[in-house]
Amino acid sequence: MATTSDYNKWMASGETTQALIETIQVQHSSFPDVWLANWDRDIIATLEGGGQQTFMASRFYLEPTEVTDGTAQGTSLAISSLDGALYEYFADMTPVQRQDPVTITARSYLSNTLTAPVYTTPPVWTLHSVTATWDMLSGEIQATPLRIQKVGRYYTTLELPVLAYIR
Repeated sequence: MATTSDYNKWMASGETTQALIETIQVQHSSFPDVWLANWDRDIIATLEGGGQQTFMASRFYLEPTEVTDGTAQGTSLAISSLDGALYEYFADMTPVQRQDPVTITARSYLSNTLTAPVYTTPPVWTLHSVTATWDMLSGEIQATPLRIQKVGRYYTTLELPVLAYIR
C-alpha cells in the first residue's frame, strides 16, 4: 500500500509531536455516508480526490477474531453509535436493504497534516454479520488469505498482521 512522503518521514523519525488519526467512512445504500474520526474532536480533512470532509469525533475499534480454519483471519469492527444515529439507520432498513453490503473506507491522517490521507489509496472493506444496538454498530471484516507461490502455503493475519489491510 503506497503512503505519502510525510507519513514515511514521520514513521522513520519517531516524532511524538503529532499523532495518527484513524478515520472511517461508513456507506450503505439506504442512508447517507457517515464520516467518523477516532479522535477527541471533529476534524476537517482533505480526501484523496482533493475534496474536504468533516469527520465527526467518535470511537471505533478493530480487533482480530479467532482463526477458525487456519487460513483466514477476520477482524471485528465496533463503532460507537453516536447517540443512536447508526442504530436508527439500521432499524429503519427493509429486509431487502439489509442485504446490501455495508462498506467501510479507512483513511489515516497525521494530526498536523490533514491535507491528504497517509495511504494514497485507502483500504475499502465490506462489513459482514452487522449488528446494531443503540450505542454500538459492529460487524466482521474478513481478510483473504495470501498465497505465496514460492513456499506454496497460506499466511494468516496472525502471522502477518499487515494482511488485514490488504484487499
